[in-house]
Amino acid sequence: MLSSYIFIILTFIPAFVGTVTFKKYKHTFLKYFLFFLWYTCFTESAAFYIGTIPKQSTSFIYNFYALVNVFFYFFLFKFYIKKNIIYIKVFFTLFLLFFLYDFFVIQDSINRIQTYSFLFAFLFNSLGIIMLLFELLKSDLILKMNKLLLFWICTGTLLFYIGIIPIQIMAKFFNYRGLFDYIILGLNIIMYGFFTIGFIISKKEYNK
Repeated sequence: MLSSYIFIILTFIPAFVGTVTFKKYKHTFLKYFLFFLWYTCFTESAAFYIGTIPKQSTSFIYNFYALVNVFFYFFLFKFYIKKNIIYIKVFFTLFLLFFLYDFFVIQDSINRIQTYSFLFAFLFNSLGIIMLLFELLKSDLILKMNKLLLFWICTGTLLFYIGIIPIQIMAKFFNYRGLFDYIILGLNIIMYGFFTIGFIISKKEYNK
């Protein structure tokens, strides 16, 4: 239960800081990232309530969140990536097809987390973020990266995926409770910490 409180707090902090600093990026596509963060906070809170009060399965909530997550990042990639966007579109289409197949055929998506779809989502987002970061590194903003909110969002998310993907794979073969839970908590602290720092130190004139 303590870990649930921590996850709610972790999602609330960047959402709150992002709201306070909204004027820095309200003119950019990243204004939708704030809505996504609040949705994440709502998801964690709703899952905590449903899992502890009526004590019902929260799997469907998280499975739906995985779908929303991929949709959000797809539109983010589509907006910012200028080259080879066809790969993102193809991978996104494959994810949707696999998600539906996983939902109706492979796993009990009402009572179980769609672990295969989650892994596919992590891989899709990682591919898009790597492509986006490469374009940023080749742009004239390379010396101002620390002032870009987009850079902090992408880097924090990518670090999370680098850690969570092998854990998702190992979870199919080992009991990942205990140590792995602490690793997942640490990865979330890093990711949301990057988001929070980005909201604080990014500059309006560099956010696009």
